[in-house]
Amino acid sequence: MRVLGKVVTWLFAIQGFGVAFSLFFNLTSSSFTHGFLSRPASIKALFVLNMAAGLLAIAAAILQFRHHRLEKPIGILASLMSLANIPVGTVIGILGLIYYFFGKNGQAEIAPPAEPGTAGRIVTWFYGFEGVIGALLAVDLLSPSFRHKLAHGFAKQSQFTFVFFCYFVTVGLVSGLAALLKSQPGEWGRRIGILAAAMNLPVIPFGTVLGIEGLNYYLRRPPQPPPLHRVLRPGDGTHGWSNTVFTSASWVLYWTISNALRHLQKLHGAPTEKWTGWGPFLLLLFLALSVSAFIHECGHWIAGRSAGFHLVGFRLGPLHWQNISARWRLRFEPKQWLGAHVAMVPISDGNLRERAMTMIVGGPIGSFVVGITGLLLILLLAGPHASPVLLEFLRIVTAMGFSDSILNLIPVRIAVNYSDGARLWQLWRRGPWSDYVCALFYTGISRTTPLRPRDWPAEMMRNAADFARLLPDGAGLLALAFLHCEDRGEIERANQYLDAAYQSASKSSSGLAKNLAVERAYVEALYHRDLAAARSWMDRGIRREEVTEYWRTTAAILALEGDFARARGNLERGWALAEKLPQVGTFDMERRQLKGVEQMIGELENRLAQAHEPTARLGQPELPLLRS
Repeated sequence: MRVLGKVVTWLFAIQGFGVAFSLFFNLTSSSFTHGFLSRPASIKALFVLNMAAGLLAIAAAILQFRHHRLEKPIGILASLMSLANIPVGTVIGILGLIYYFFGKNGQAEIAPPAEPGTAGRIVTWFYGFEGVIGALLAVDLLSPSFRHKLAHGFAKQSQFTFVFFCYFVTVGLVSGLAALLKSQPGEWGRRIGILAAAMNLPVIPFGTVLGIEGLNYYLRRPPQPPPLHRVLRPGDGTHGWSNTVFTSASWVLYWTISNALRHLQKLHGAPTEKWTGWGPFLLLLFLALSVSAFIHECGHWIAGRSAGFHLVGFRLGPLHWQNISARWRLRFEPKQWLGAHVAMVPISDGNLRERAMTMIVGGPIGSFVVGITGLLLILLLAGPHASPVLLEFLRIVTAMGFSDSILNLIPVRIAVNYSDGARLWQLWRRGPWSDYVCALFYTGISRTTPLRPRDWPAEMMRNAADFARLLPDGAGLLALAFLHCEDRGEIERANQYLDAAYQSASKSSSGLAKNLAVERAYVEALYHRDLAAARSWMDRGIRREEVTEYWRTTAAILALEGDFARARGNLERGWALAEKLPQVGTFDMERRQLKGVEQMIGELENRLAQAHEPTARLGQPELPLLRS
């Protein structure tokens, strides 16, 4: 019945939106209206019946996705009204009646997914594809030549074709917005996704399929938590007006430098006529942004290498290289098309604060080098025979380099990220913010050296963790404090940090809370031997079979249940993963945790054997006493 429920839902959706599109197309045609009025009354009634059946089919499909209590009566009514639409509607109506009368309580057995999964990724990719097409068409509409060709072409077509073209551009823009907002917290991403799915339905056949799948995903998607409001954090160097000042100064400084460079090109005899349209200009702007961001991050990398930092990650637009378990992996992230980012970790803890400041200041220096290099190239290449495209590219890159080298030193926070100036301020001022930033760097040290979490400075970790409790996004550092205390054997304090980290992570839409639930299940099983609590926490966690944390936690829980064979099997799988990890502090701690679970299993097995030993002896014959 589950398969039949899915089939009926999809057939209802296709039938309904096919009828809706047919109704929209026919009502916009004057010939259809005159022809319909001259038809017999029976034909008119059958047409109205089919239209009503299609609209009810839409309602039934939506209610089935939402698991609404009105799903069964509306579905039965839609099935009965579809029977008259021979032959396709008759088949749909029969299948619908069979399902709703003989299915399980007349409700669809489609479980709403807890995670986006494959359906969410497919919808997002196609929404993004439509968004790109819609944006390109919208940009081309700004071109006079394109508008002239468009008007000339549509002059030969019907008015409906022109309306449908404008509608398709709007659908593309809404779909692109839905793809950008898909991963954002709050309800706006879900609402825009439902709107994009509904607007895709009349675009037969591709848009209809995408619209149905979009409704299937977004209507079953669980509500997202609201976004965290920006809260001022005392001592971080930012102000309530920092973002406004930064944004305004960015535009003013960029256009001032850009106009000065354009005037400089004219003085050297560079051509002044317009060389391109909006489409190629946006492409050139994207390329210039990528080059400027790339060299800025290279400045961080060069300065970090000189200060004893090791590269572990690099992002350029949607391409993200990351060093995971001593192996470089490439990921494609369609949400991020602009900017770049470099992730570096220290290889030692000596003078960490000063070395971190050296690495951070390398970015603005790299941007300044971009500006100087671009200015020199403009002076060398500007002339009557210079390429307008090359000069435009150099002008944009140079203006971005100079403005970025200055503006990046302004202390500002965008979302959860700080500018280079804010980080420099926090480290230079010392205090809790300096401890907070340095504590994050110690994680990288333990991933590149034998330094264990227990070896991190205890006072620094306590200060940073106490400060992280005051932050709306301090879950990550509280989790590090848990690792530090758990590795030192301070279990009660580790539990306190773990609970605080879980409460903080639960307020956001990240998956950190589920990972922390697995850690709490591990603590309850290994240290407290509380099977009920361990099972409860594990049910809140996430199944990640590629990490050792999952296997050592499930092994500890199975050992408490007395299933020692499966417990040792899970432990062996955890050891198989741990042995492939590098010999560094973080992974040495993971191997120590596996040894702790192994000792726990052996201890429980010995207790069980000792408990059964007197019972086994009762069934044995008594041996005669040996006398001398």
